[in-house]
Amino acid sequence: MNCAQNVETNSYNAKGITLIALIITIVIMLILAGITLNLTLGENGIFQKAKLAKGQYETASAEEKLEMDLATCEMGGSIESTMEDYLRDAKLEGIAIERITKTSDNNEYIVELDDHIYVIYTAAWMNGKVKIFREDKGNVMKSDCDFTVRENDLWLNTGIARKDIKSISFVNEIPNNLEEETNKADVTALGHGEGKVMAWWTTDSNDASIYNITIGANGGVVAPKSCFYLFGAMPNLEEIDFGENAINFDTSNTIDMWAMFREGPLIDSNLVSRLEYLDLRGFNTSNVLCMNGMFAECRNLKGGSSENNQLDFSSFDTSNVINTGYMFHNCALLTNINLGDIFNKGNLEVTKNMFASCEELKSLELGSNFNTENVTDMAGMFWDCCKLEELNLGQKFYTENVTSMNNMFGYMQQITSLNLGNFGVNRANEITTTNMFHLFNPNCEITVKNQNVKDWLTTLCNATINIR
Repeated sequence: MNCAQNVETNSYNAKGITLIALIITIVIMLILAGITLNLTLGENGIFQKAKLAKGQYETASAEEKLEMDLATCEMGGSIESTMEDYLRDAKLEGIAIERITKTSDNNEYIVELDDHIYVIYTAAWMNGKVKIFREDKGNVMKSDCDFTVRENDLWLNTGIARKDIKSISFVNEIPNNLEEETNKADVTALGHGEGKVMAWWTTDSNDASIYNITIGANGGVVAPKSCFYLFGAMPNLEEIDFGENAINFDTSNTIDMWAMFREGPLIDSNLVSRLEYLDLRGFNTSNVLCMNGMFAECRNLKGGSSENNQLDFSSFDTSNVINTGYMFHNCALLTNINLGDIFNKGNLEVTKNMFASCEELKSLELGSNFNTENVTDMAGMFWDCCKLEELNLGQKFYTENVTSMNNMFGYMQQITSLNLGNFGVNRANEITTTNMFHLFNPNCEITVKNQNVKDWLTTLCNATINIR
């Protein structure tokens, strides 16, 4: 009986040990499975590392492609491709979507990589081409970029080089007999409307090598969303006629007027634009975001007409404009700029070199509500306004967010009165001020709002500084 009991007890013990071993084995297997899953699917797992490596490879490949095409553009070339095809060929679809920003009409893509920001750009007049430029991080406002639009480039679909255009007129109908004309082209890609847009031209009566072009659409031409360099790099252009109050050129849908009339710098010649007068009355700018370089390098521009020596901005609505960098840069013959109160909404972020090198400017009216509360870059804003004698920045000229004032008032050699408005220096240690008052008139009287601003400016210039 005792032997039987011992056998039975040993059997139970063996079963108990087997069950415990099984449980331990299962636990170990679960632990190993968890470790394996973590190594495979975890945050630092094989799949995640493979995905990361794939992303890094795709980013490196895209950046290599962008750098190669950038070199082509910097040498004056362009990429023969539509935007859609280029994005596919550059394999940008492999880059995380949060690193790519695009405009609503797909005219521009901003690609943010580790060290640089690349801007891929196209416009209606570029005839199936894209261009690229690169900027350092934190400065993707395009204010410093000299895009490689050249005077020998053909304009729209006309087959006429930009340098060979003397005048451009917009009309609100297409002539019935246009089919009989040989000097014509379909330029519907220019417009943003639904109807056909046509161009036709004649040679100039005094010079058969240059042309007078008419652009027409029934009901008038609806301007494209991007007017980038639309009338730029035309050294022989003398006149643009938009119709009375711009009735034949509707800009209400336009969001980009960057370098719209910009003349240079001309890379291929020493020619200077002949455009002296520009009637802007009736321009609808309510949706425009960028006006940077809009009139830059128009070195013969004098005003709105031969009877009016200032440009008329009375119809301008700038409530959405964020960038006016280089807007009037090197408009060397402008003597009078009156902006009224058009920049009063506080959306501006960049005013860099806005009036720089306006060497003949004698009157500059910013308006009492010129609002700079969100501006970060004012470098060179009034640089080389060497004949300007008085400047009042107004009570909404804030500088609390500004990080660069380099060259801001440099070469203002005839200035006698400068009112800095609400100019503040609470973050003075974060503002770069290289050459801020370089060759500034030491006999000028500067008016500031408080002692802190006075103390700060005293370290930068020798002028008389008063507290209002």
